[in-house]
Amino acid sequence: MKKDHARWGPNISHYVNTYEARIHRAYEDYTGEKEITSIAHEGLAPLPLLETALTISENMHKGGFQHGENSIPVIMTAIRRYTELHEHGIFSYYYGFLCIRHLMRMVCIGTLMQNSVLEDFLDSLDPRDSPIRVTTELADRALDVMHDALITRDGMEIVRTLGMLSNEKLNAFPMLGGLSFKDAEFLVTTLWKDRRSIITVGDRGLLPGLGVLLFVLCEMLTHNPNQRMFECWSEMQELMVRHYMVASGSERSILRQLTRFIDQTLLHAGRDVQYPRYQEDAREVIQTYSDMMFSPDDPNLAQIMLLDMAYVLFQFVHSLCTPRVEDAIPMAVCAGLERIWLECDRERHGFMAANRRGFTRQFTHFMFFRLRLIREGLRTKTGRMAFGEAIVGESNIISLAGRVLLMMTMDDREPDFWDTMVQGLEDLYELIAAVFSAGIPNNISGATASEWNKVWHHLLDIYNGNAPVEVSMLYIEKAIEMWQPLGPIRQDTELCAYPRCSVVFIENKSQDSSGLLASNSLFRTNLVNA
Repeated sequence: MKKDHARWGPNISHYVNTYEARIHRAYEDYTGEKEITSIAHEGLAPLPLLETALTISENMHKGGFQHGENSIPVIMTAIRRYTELHEHGIFSYYYGFLCIRHLMRMVCIGTLMQNSVLEDFLDSLDPRDSPIRVTTELADRALDVMHDALITRDGMEIVRTLGMLSNEKLNAFPMLGGLSFKDAEFLVTTLWKDRRSIITVGDRGLLPGLGVLLFVLCEMLTHNPNQRMFECWSEMQELMVRHYMVASGSERSILRQLTRFIDQTLLHAGRDVQYPRYQEDAREVIQTYSDMMFSPDDPNLAQIMLLDMAYVLFQFVHSLCTPRVEDAIPMAVCAGLERIWLECDRERHGFMAANRRGFTRQFTHFMFFRLRLIREGLRTKTGRMAFGEAIVGESNIISLAGRVLLMMTMDDREPDFWDTMVQGLEDLYELIAAVFSAGIPNNISGATASEWNKVWHHLLDIYNGNAPVEVSMLYIEKAIEMWQPLGPIRQDTELCAYPRCSVVFIENKSQDSSGLLASNSLFRTNLVNA
C-alpha cells in the first residue's frame, strides 16, 4: 500500500499522526476564504472538499451548526462509491477515514436532534474549545441519550430514540435523510472487512462516536427482517470487542450491554459467535488486550469491565491463540488471569457480595478450562515452557486459585457456582500436571509452595474448628480434597489418636522450608504420578 495516494490522501500509518494538524489547517484555509480548486471524479467529492466539509462541522461551536436534509445519504453514497473504487479497507487511506468520521459525527448529531437536546448542547459549548474536545463531548452526550434509553428496558423507547418510528421505512434519523436497513448491513460488513484498523485508529482517539454508531447498527440489525442474522451478529460482536479494547469508559458501558445482547441472541438460536481462525493482526490484538488489563491509568477497570464482558473478551482472544502466534500466548494468558486478580483485589475495600463471589468462581472455571485447551494446542517445547512460566510464575495461578477457593468460607449457605469451581480445580489439576511434565519452569520460587501452604493450613484450621465459618463442612471437606493434589509435596495426614485433641487432622511430614519445586519434585510427584 502506497504511503500517499493522489486521490485518497495519506495512508493509515501517516494520517493517524497528522489528522489534527490537517483538519486545523483546513479550517484556517476555510475561514481565510482561501480558494479550493478541485474536480469531482467518478461520482466522488474530491478530498479537499470532503476535508473542508468535515472541519466546518467539527468547528460548529465557532461558526454555527450547518447541515443538509440529506446529510447521511450523501455520506453513505460516498462510502459505497469509495469501496467500489478502492480495493483496500475503509480506513486504509485518509479519504475513507474522513467518510466514517463524518458519518459517526452525523449519527451523534442525529441522536441529539431526535431527542431535542442538540440546542442545549450547542449552547453549552465554548467557542475557544478545540474541535477535538467538542467532538468527544458530542459523542459522550449522544451516549448519554442512548444509555437513558437502554435503562428503560423498553425496546420501543430505543427505536423512538433513533427516530425509526417517525417514517414508514423505519429509517434512523430521518431529519438527516435517514439511515436504512441496507445501509446498516453494508456498514457492518464494510467495517468488519477492515476490523484490524479499528484498534490502530481508535487507540489514537480518532474514532469518537464509533460506540454510538455501533449501537445504532446493532439496533437496526435487531429490527431488520431481512438481515443475514448469524453472519452479521458475529461481525458485529467482533467489531464491538475490538473497539472495546481502545474505547473510553463511557463507551465500554454501552458496548458491554450490546455484546451481552448479541451473546444471548445467538444462544437462544443455538449458535455461538464465530470468529475467523487466523487473523493477521493477532499479535497486535493480544498486545492491546494485555495493555488494557495491565494499564496503570485505569485503576477502576474491574468496576467497568465486569466479568461477563471479560468472558467475551477472552473468548475472542482465545480464538487468536493459534500456533502462528505461539510466542504471544503467554502474554494473552497472563492478561486473562489478571482479570481474576483485579476482582480479588477489590476485596481490599471489603468482602465481596455473595453473587460476585459466585460470578468470580464461574469465571475462574472458564479461564482454567480455556487455559487447558490453549496448552493442549501448543506444539513446541519452548512454547509449553513459556506457557508454564507465565501461568505459574508470572501470574501465580496457584495463589490465585487459593484466593478464589477460600471465598467460599465467607458464604453462610451453599456457595454460588460451587460445582463450577470444583470443575475449575480439576481443570487446573490437569493443566499443572501437563505443565510440569514438560519440565519445571525456571522462574518458580518457594513463594508458590508458601502460598499453597497458607491455603492448606487455613482449610485444616477451619475443618478442625479453630477458624469457625458458617458454610457447611461438606464444602470444606471438598475444598481440602481438591486442594491437596495441587500441593508442592504430598501432605500425609491422619486422624489424631488422642481423644481430647482439638486438632482432628495431623501431618506426618512437615513442609520443606525452602519450598523449591524442583528440589522436592513438587507437583510432579502429586500430579504426574497421581
